[in-house]
Amino acid sequence: MPRRGYVVAFILVIVVLLSGALLGGWYLLQKFSASRQGAASGTPQLLLTSTPAPSFVASAVISTPLAVSSQATPVDMSTGTPPGPTMPPIPPLAEVLTPFVMPTPTFEPLPTAVPVTPTLVTEQATTTPDLDGNFPFTLARPVRNSAGGCGGGGNPLIFGMITDRNGAPLPGVHLHLTDEYNSVHDTKPSKSEAVDLGRYDFPLFGPPRRFFVQVVDDAGRPISAVVEVDQGMGSDPGATCHEVDWQQR
Repeated sequence: MPRRGYVVAFILVIVVLLSGALLGGWYLLQKFSASRQGAASGTPQLLLTSTPAPSFVASAVISTPLAVSSQATPVDMSTGTPPGPTMPPIPPLAEVLTPFVMPTPTFEPLPTAVPVTPTLVTEQATTTPDLDGNFPFTLARPVRNSAGGCGGGGNPLIFGMITDRNGAPLPGVHLHLTDEYNSVHDTKPSKSEAVDLGRYDFPLFGPPRRFFVQVVDDAGRPISAVVEVDQGMGSDPGATCHEVDWQQR
């Protein structure tokens, strides 16, 4: 819409200029004609001077606001020209670039391993000296040691008989055997055959050492004191037959 207004104003300006030019030309032509007629008739002509009518010219002015700086530009007095832009000084490259120094790695010392001395835990069976405790079974007589003649196929042997209060053989009574290193664990019942009724035996193998025999119930709980038997050592190291008899209280 503003552009169309500019076009219309421009056309009006052209029309006004053309109208003024026509009026001016017509006026000059009339004046020139009157002068020639007066000269020909010899009658002085009264020259009328008139002020030409002012012409009104419509113009469309498009003004663009100028940006005025509120700050005055300094002028170099020696040359009369404003100085150019002042560039800040460039620092030396050595000041700008900081040399990278590789950090020296540090290593923490490893903790010193403390040597662990293995502790050998040995479990030593304890012989109960009190054979008259509150157990259902006790020794019928002291342990009897002898050399040879007890069977076992040439191997040392712990054997014996289990009887009731009246001395009758008892079959099916369990006995448990172990050694001082707790490396032997053998449990067996007294025999039920008529020829060996109530008897039991444990063949012994390996080097000389102490053995322990005890009467236990069907669940493996002790029902007698522990009796120690020395094989190949002690007071009778040459003994190979160790008879241990038990009797019910």
